[in-house]
Amino acid sequence: MQRKHNYYKLNNNGDDIKRRNFELETKIPWGSIFLAFFLTILGAASFVLAWLHFTQRFLGKEQAEIGFTILGFVTFVPGFYQLWIALGAYKGWRGFTYDLIPSY
Repeated sequence: MQRKHNYYKLNNNGDDIKRRNFELETKIPWGSIFLAFFLTILGAASFVLAWLHFTQRFLGKEQAEIGFTILGFVTFVPGFYQLWIALGAYKGWRGFTYDLIPSY
């Protein structure tokens, strides 16, 4: 009785098994990175507008700087956080992967 098995020759250190079983293909979430970049730019622009309203160099409604400051925080903080994770994943810092960025 003869059995047919799909055996293959391994390297001495077993790198083939590690590569096939433990390396996952990482996909870069470009849409999320572009959204994070847009949110960071929008937040920075809101901070600039808030400062211009505060110093009264830009005419508009009174106390508009409060709204621009809140808008700046709401958009800048999450955008910069996601860009920081993307930078860490790109540079290969320990603990940073593209899987930490939500994909939309």
